[in-house]
Amino acid sequence: GESSMSAVLRKFAEDILGKRILVVPLTPFPRMLAMASGEYFDILLARRRTIHEAWERFGGGESAFQALTQLMRLCDNHFTAKHVASIYAVSRRPVVDCRQASQRSPGLRYDEFCEALSRLGQCWQKARSIC
Repeated sequence: GESSMSAVLRKFAEDILGKRILVVPLTPFPRMLAMASGEYFDILLARRRTIHEAWERFGGGESAFQALTQLMRLCDNHFTAKHVASIYAVSRRPVVDCRQASQRSPGLRYDEFCEALSRLGQCWQKARSIC
């Protein structure tokens, strides 16, 4: 009945979504963070030239973004190209109007790229702490 469905949904949300899916680097990202003043905003400003150059080089599509992780030597047995593809997909904002979806470029917008870099940074930091 209804109580068994709610129990199944609660268990799925806790065990699968909470413990296996929504973990670094796929944790929810505070998307307004780049517009709020604070440390994150200050870093974006201080490193804007470097980040912009990286965006121009690696933000054009998923294969270019994969190349960034290869240059970072981030991929190994525990962090694979599938993880990178997930970061890329999660960082892209959905297009609300389906008529505009076909007009959208295949790459990441600058704000999306900054989010993806932040997610990669979490993985890079985690990898460094293991070594």
